[in-house]
Amino acid sequence: MLRPQHAERGQTLVFWAFSLAAALGLTFFVVNYSGTVRWHIRGQNAADAAALTTIAADASMRNQVTTTEYTLAVEEYRIRSIMYSMINGANSVGGCVSSGDDTGTDCDNAYDQEPEYFDQAVGQYAATLAQLKALKTASAPQPMSLPSVNGQPQSLPNAPSGSAAPAAFSLVASAANCWDSGSGQPVFDCSFGYAANPDLSQTGLGTTNEYVDILACRKVTNTVPGIFAGPKTFAAMGRAAATLRPVVESNFSPGVGTDPNATPNPNTGIVPPYQPKEDCPPIQIPGPGQCTLTQGWLTLPPYVVDYSGLSITATFYVPELTAPVGGITGTPVCKAG
Repeated sequence: MLRPQHAERGQTLVFWAFSLAAALGLTFFVVNYSGTVRWHIRGQNAADAAALTTIAADASMRNQVTTTEYTLAVEEYRIRSIMYSMINGANSVGGCVSSGDDTGTDCDNAYDQEPEYFDQAVGQYAATLAQLKALKTASAPQPMSLPSVNGQPQSLPNAPSGSAAPAAFSLVASAANCWDSGSGQPVFDCSFGYAANPDLSQTGLGTTNEYVDILACRKVTNTVPGIFAGPKTFAAMGRAAATLRPVVESNFSPGVGTDPNATPNPNTGIVPPYQPKEDCPPIQIPGPGQCTLTQGWLTLPPYVVDYSGLSITATFYVPELTAPVGGITGTPVCKAG
């Protein structure tokens, strides 16, 4: 005998079938959505890293120039101080005695000790100046070769002299070159193809505005492709722009500011400044004109290179992300995955 509750079993089965299909569809959607979000986040991180690394090459060159200019300022100050010392010795100023007995305390010896020290300072200044000229006139680094796309070789844009951007850009643009051959660690996320702002003329030592724009792209296959979970593939993309932020060190006195890396004086415990006083030429001249601090006169202000009177303003540059401007021209290479 067929009871009424037996006849209701078919309706329940249909309900559970639709519920199960809905649950599976929702699960597939959640799985794909979480994968989409994860890949987009990864794409943005890849673009951020590439943009910062590319602009960091120019930051490094600019900071080298700043450091070299600082060294020049110190060398010039030393030269001027030694010139004043020779003038003081010639005019019997500062505690020396015009006895003419060549005992080590007379003004002639005060003067005689300076020329060799002066020549050494001039040589250091000339070498530093040559280094600065080399930095400002250096040719752009040669970029790595890029793989061909659809049989067409890629070309890099021209960058101004002294710009390090092309070398870094070549790393960004090529999946084959996204590994550091020295450490064996990835420099960039190799899962993505990269496109960059083709105009790198805004980077380099001869420009006032530093800006790079990077697009990271990958064609990703959905975990669960099908009618319930949307399209089979999607493009995971991230875009980032980076620039240089100037950090100005104003009125820095190397003769006053203490050097955190210096060893404190074992007797006084005082940490010396970046540029300690130079009260005896580093080249010890043998004979009566030898630098002897016990004689007294070389420790007096007219014969001391005291850097507390030197004030320097230096500008350093820090790479940082910024809002992208406009759009990237050209078709980005979206790496298949």
